Amino acid sequence: MTRQILGYLAPLSFLCLVTAVPLTAGETGPLLAQNCPTCPQPQYQYSTPSNEYYSPSPSSGDSYIEPTPMDMTPSDSNQSVPPPPSDSPESSQQQSNLNQPELNMQAPDLATPTFNPSVGSVASTAATSPQATAPNMIGDLFGGSVSGTVPLVVDRLFATTSDPILGPAIDPMSPLALTAASMAIDPHPDLLISRTPGGAALPMVPTVPMFPTEFTTVDSQADIVMANPGIVGAVVPIVNNASVEAEAAALGDSIHGHGTTTFIGSESNVVVDSHIAAIEGEYTPTWVYDYTIMSEIAGISNPGGLPGGNVGRQKLTENASPLPRDRVYVNYSYFHNTPLTNAGVHVNRVTPGFEKTFFGGDMSIEVRAPFATTLDSDLLSGTLGDSKSTEFGNMTVYLKALLWDAGFEAVSAGVGFTLPTADDATYGDVFKVENESVHVLPFIGALFLPTERMFVQGFLQADIDPTGNPFSYAEFNPNGPRSPMRTIGRPNDADMIFFDIGFGYWIYQAPLCGGCECGGCPGAPCGHRHGWIQGIAPTVELHYNGTIESADTVLVQRGPSAFTVGNGSQGDIDLWNLVLGVNFDLQSNASLTLAYATPLDSDGEEQFDSEFRVMFNWYFGGSDRFISPPTF
Repeated sequence: MTRQILGYLAPLSFLCLVTAVPLTAGETGPLLAQNCPTCPQPQYQYSTPSNEYYSPSPSSGDSYIEPTPMDMTPSDSNQSVPPPPSDSPESSQQQSNLNQPELNMQAPDLATPTFNPSVGSVASTAATSPQATAPNMIGDLFGGSVSGTVPLVVDRLFATTSDPILGPAIDPMSPLALTAASMAIDPHPDLLISRTPGGAALPMVPTVPMFPTEFTTVDSQADIVMANPGIVGAVVPIVNNASVEAEAAALGDSIHGHGTTTFIGSESNVVVDSHIAAIEGEYTPTWVYDYTIMSEIAGISNPGGLPGGNVGRQKLTENASPLPRDRVYVNYSYFHNTPLTNAGVHVNRVTPGFEKTFFGGDMSIEVRAPFATTLDSDLLSGTLGDSKSTEFGNMTVYLKALLWDAGFEAVSAGVGFTLPTADDATYGDVFKVENESVHVLPFIGALFLPTERMFVQGFLQADIDPTGNPFSYAEFNPNGPRSPMRTIGRPNDADMIFFDIGFGYWIYQAPLCGGCECGGCPGAPCGHRHGWIQGIAPTVELHYNGTIESADTVLVQRGPSAFTVGNGSQGDIDLWNLVLGVNFDLQSNASLTLAYATPLDSDGEEQFDSEFRVMFNWYFGGSDRFISPPTF
């Protein structure tokens, strides 16, 4: 796996080396050559004086107005008040020209800043300066449970004969077993199979004649006579008939697909219709079988995670930054071949959301509302769930706080919660998993800006299910609808740990431009960049997803037998995904990201074969919250 990671990182490292060139004078020189008074100004915290410090009175050109401290630049504080201007325009112009260089030379001896200062009086920090606003991370995980099989009784079959079977009379002096063979009569009695005793026969192709037909009683003939002195009308238990079971199994296969038959001895018997001692008797046997199929159920490996599992988990890393931001956004993800069924399901997921800062931009709240074209939440719809159903997932809410800000480094932390907004997961009238659990999602994030164009960011997050979801099951009832559902457990979803890290580099930055006076970007504020595409930054991300607590299983007791729903620790995942993307910084405070994800493991734990992702953000906060490429 290490070789694979290095193999993916090597081309990116080479790309970074060959493109790691700072902005040259040639990029901004044409604009600066236009004598734009605004373009160079963002490089310094002070301003240059001008001849606007003198404001002639509208009524008299001879009046003199003394400049106030608000009219002076920082370099004016130690200077004497300039004399009033003369009436001559030439003299006024000469006075202005004489004073201007002198004031400029007294500008504070400040170190050249490494980035553009913030707009207004707000100090530049890693959270607010333009270069700190690296593109959001992209993310990777689908997070649905894998499919599995559960033994479900889907039918009860009653096999009997179309007419009574003629056989020898019951003789208490005979051996323990009573065996009856059909007489050589025409027509022979046929085997009929129905879903209820004496009910309408199910179609069988071909119809099976019961010749010869044998039944064997459980009790001896002597015990039968002792228990039934009148003999006629006696109901006598019988043992299984392998030939009859084979016919019942073939019929069950034709209706439900491959399954197994289980002989129900407590309900299988033979009725003595008539009896002539020492001569003959007429008998109607009935064999009863439960038909059970191993039903494949999407996501059943993790019953506690079924509600919303068809839409997938929501990681904070998906289109998120360690920094609080003001934005609205929409994410689109196409997951190819997710393991919701053995055959794989393609999922199209859309996640609109918004993030809003408060407390001066040091904290934010984010809300996501995913929905997807995926399997229906009723897993019996269609053959194995309708894969063209639009399902609403579990919403998530995140609270984020900026903990530390050191200019080019920042650390944040917070907690998220999933809200049980997805539909309950059902399997017809067999079982239901109610959606009640609220997951807790603590996280910590960090951002580091090692160079003018490079950015590194990452998250460490957990996903914990503290309560689980109620699991209800209904026993099979052959005489009608299944028995009422009863809650038999409250399985917890698997607890997960996520580690995500991303590396990016601005390979293109549009040149800076000013307003209309610069002629470069008419109508754009000074300090913004020229063109619709203002920056391009490729990104590579590595994502680890692992189980820290296995999903719970549910033990279903059915009569003398039982079966387990869920895979437990066999459903744990331990996988790495690689994401390659490119970020476009656009005009109007927007960004567009295109990305491709692929698993680095191939051990059957993959959540998808491949993923394509598109993310669009619009930032509505102040200019310091934009994602513009850094300006050093």
